[in-house]
Amino acid sequence: MNTELITSVKERIALGHSDESIAEELKGAGYNDLDIKEVLVEAHQELKSGTLNIPKKELPGVMDLLSSGLDYVRNRYDLVLILAIPFASISLLEYLNTLTKGNLLFATLFGIGSFVAIVGYFLILVAILYIVSFSAEREVSFQEALVFARKNILSFFWLNIVSSLVIIGGYVLLIIPGIILSVYIIFSQFTFSIEGRRGVDALLRSRNLVKNNWWTIVKKISGVYVVLIIIFILVGAVAGLTLSSLPEGAESKFLFDVGAQLLGAVMSVIGLVVGVELYRHFATSNPSKDTPIILGRKKYIGLAILGFLFSLLVVGSVGYLYSINGDEYLELQNEFEVESDFSAKERALELRVESSAIEGQ
Repeated sequence: MNTELITSVKERIALGHSDESIAEELKGAGYNDLDIKEVLVEAHQELKSGTLNIPKKELPGVMDLLSSGLDYVRNRYDLVLILAIPFASISLLEYLNTLTKGNLLFATLFGIGSFVAIVGYFLILVAILYIVSFSAEREVSFQEALVFARKNILSFFWLNIVSSLVIIGGYVLLIIPGIILSVYIIFSQFTFSIEGRRGVDALLRSRNLVKNNWWTIVKKISGVYVVLIIIFILVGAVAGLTLSSLPEGAESKFLFDVGAQLLGAVMSVIGLVVGVELYRHFATSNPSKDTPIILGRKKYIGLAILGFLFSLLVVGSVGYLYSINGDEYLELQNEFEVESDFSAKERALELRVESSAIEGQ
C-alpha cells in the first residue's frame, strides 16, 4: 500500500475527518472501495500503535486571511457567479412580474420559481462549502460537490436549525451568552463538511476548537469583515452613482438587486475561505480524536429546547396580536367604508339639489 497515501489518511483521521468523508474523498480521486477499506484499516492500526506529529502552522494575520479570500474569489469567480444565480433569478422574476403588472399566472410562477431558487441556493451553498473545505488538499469538481450537497442537504438544514435555536436560547438567558455562543459554534459548518459531524456533535466540536481562542477568533474574523465592509461600501457608492444616472424604474432596481447579490456572494465565499483556514489551524493543534464531545451536550440540547420554546412563544404572540389587530383593522375599514359611502351619497344629494336649483332659475 502507498506509504504517502496512508500518511495522508492518518493526518486526516487525526484532524477529525470521518471515515465516510475520507472514503468520499478517495473515491473522487479514483480509488476503489477495496483499496479505500484497506488503507483506512491500516491507517487506524498505525495510529493506535503510535502518535502522529502534525506540524503546527503560525496563525495567519487579518490581511493574510483577507488576501487568501480575495485570491480564491479571483481564481474561482465561477463559484461566485453560481452562488449569485438563485437570488438574481428571483430578482429577474420580480422584475418580470412588475412588467406584467401582477398577472395572476405569472404571480403564481413567481412564487414557485422563488421557492425553487431558494432550495437551489442552499444546494449550491453546501456544494461550495464542500469545495472550499478541501481546496487546500485537492481540487473538487462541482459535480462531486453537488453529489455531497444532495446527500447532506437535510443534515445541513438541521445543523442550521439547531445552531439558530442554541443561539436564541443563549440570547434568552441574556445578550452576552448569545454572543459568546455565536462564536463558539462558528466552525460547526466545517466540522460538518470536513469531519462529518452532525447536529449537536458538530456544535460541540466547534466549541472545543474555539475554547481558549475566543478573543483571537473574534479579532481575526471581525478584522476581515471590517475591511470587507469598507471595500464594499466604496464599491457600492460607485455603483450607486452609476445607477443614479439611469431613470428610476424597474430596470434600475433589477440592476441594483443583481449587483447586491454578486457582492453578497463574494462576501460569502470569502467568509468560507477565511473560516476554513482558521478551522484548520485550530484543528491541527486540537485533533478530533483527542476531543471529548460528550461534555456540554445536555447544556446545548437544553439551550436548543429553550430557543425552540421562546420561538414558539414569539410566533404565538405575534399571531395573537395580529388576529386582534386584524379584527380591529377590519372594523375600522368597515366603518370607513360606511362613512365614505354616506359622505358620497350626501355629496351626490347636494349636487342634485344644486342642479335642480339652477334648472329652476
